[in-house]
Amino acid sequence: MYQEGTVEYSSMTRGSYFDRPEFELRYRFIGTDDLTLGLTGGFRNYGYHFKDEHGAKDGSANMQRYKIQPDWDVKLTDDWRFSGWLAMYQFANDLEKTGYADSRVETETGFTWTINDIFSAKINYYLERGFNMDGSRNNGEFATQEIRAYLPVSMGQTTLTPYTRLGLDRWSNWDWQDDPSREGHDFNRLGLLYAYDFNNGLSMTLEYAYEWQNHDEGKNDRFHYAGVGVNYAF
Repeated sequence: MYQEGTVEYSSMTRGSYFDRPEFELRYRFIGTDDLTLGLTGGFRNYGYHFKDEHGAKDGSANMQRYKIQPDWDVKLTDDWRFSGWLAMYQFANDLEKTGYADSRVETETGFTWTINDIFSAKINYYLERGFNMDGSRNNGEFATQEIRAYLPVSMGQTTLTPYTRLGLDRWSNWDWQDDPSREGHDFNRLGLLYAYDFNNGLSMTLEYAYEWQNHDEGKNDRFHYAGVGVNYAF
């Protein structure tokens, strides 16, 4: 479960926001120390609650996202591993209200260096691209490229992972058929993920992140992210 929205701190009023419950199921085809291959299917629902410039309710939207995602983890040496995932999405319902393109691909892949039993370092390349398979749609296309770095600290059943996301290139065009020009952006994030493994198949995560977004057009944005997750491995 995830929720995101804007807040005007000077008046402590809330703008438009959305709720985002989701469910995922992963099947592991191969699971050894040398090689892991998996496949995840997922469903996510976006429940939008819009407000106008005066803070009054201004309608709603209910959009769905369907996902399929292979993942891999390959042992290169005792200290180095290569891992990643590739997700393919299809969006449906109320796209004209939310402004989403109907299709998207997303991937993150890179290398992990195990320093010792406690510390490790991971650096990944990230790409996300939104596009329309339906040529009649005039919804948002975009692309994002980032470097993502993680520093997991493992302490028994607890893992603390400070991380950062550094923007390489980002552009968007929410009216791409009528206006071919693209707007540039610069997104960067700092975050901390707390994970606890109960050693019975159940685990939980807590996450907080701060993100600053600079835009070629309009005001720059600042976001606070918070999340909680529960996972169970059969």
